[in-house]
Amino acid sequence: MNLKVSHLVVNGCSYTYGHGIWDPINDAWPSIIAKRLGVPLINLGIPGQGNTAIYRRTMQYFYKDLFNDNNPFYIHAYSQSSRRECYLSKTHQFQIVDGEGEISKLEKEVILNSDDHYYGLLQQNKLHNWASINNLLDAYNVSHFMSDYMPETNGSSKAFQEKHDTILQNELECHPGKLKNFNDITRGLEKTSCLHETEEGHQYLADYIWEQIEKRYDNIEVIDLPHAKLHDILIHTPKTIEDLKRSHHNPIDYYPLDFARNVYYMHELGMDYTKRNWAGRPQLDHTSQRP
Repeated sequence: MNLKVSHLVVNGCSYTYGHGIWDPINDAWPSIIAKRLGVPLINLGIPGQGNTAIYRRTMQYFYKDLFNDNNPFYIHAYSQSSRRECYLSKTHQFQIVDGEGEISKLEKEVILNSDDHYYGLLQQNKLHNWASINNLLDAYNVSHFMSDYMPETNGSSKAFQEKHDTILQNELECHPGKLKNFNDITRGLEKTSCLHETEEGHQYLADYIWEQIEKRYDNIEVIDLPHAKLHDILIHTPKTIEDLKRSHHNPIDYYPLDFARNVYYMHELGMDYTKRNWAGRPQLDHTSQRP
């Protein structure tokens, strides 16, 4: 089977974004794969985002990119099932709600009104999002890989899936693009201080993905065709429209925080991201030094 590819599109959470390493643009596993393929990279991953956000951003990008006649290759690495998001008018953007770290009033209220059955439904929703993306890409004959980076470990939720979603789980596992769970690939490797992959972990994972590409495709043909950018999926909120008028059209000042501090977006704008405080950048202390 041959692979025709014009650009690589990846989506996931902080593990796909490259959180915790100094240069995700060059050293994160999506960047390594894009370089080996010889194509541009569109990294839709954002630290902390859950599977609903992964689904939302994939759909936003896919239907924008359909304006172009091209050959994308997608890789999805799905996230923790309990991560939820909601749009807040106070900040005019989606906020992550998962109860981790310092619990806000909103997070506390959600947790107080949750039980094991609800967490089973959240895992079910993850599988539904996963299957929906598979079906969309398959329907348009788009080549793609998918994996789980944060599989379910809760016994009650796993029992819920065995009872209600056996066929769906089997369908996802038997898809020809399904890869081993990425967390299993890097299990045992050293992690960063924030418990993410080191440069070694990203390289190790990229080697595995590349091995699977070579295993599944006899020939790779790179085609230079136009494609959508991160900029194309940004949707202005009432707040960003106001900020736009005051910013003299400086894009880094008025876009939502998940993009304004996104290292891939900074790179897309041609900015020197090495001198900026982008999301997921390691913090220097007395025990760490920038290489």
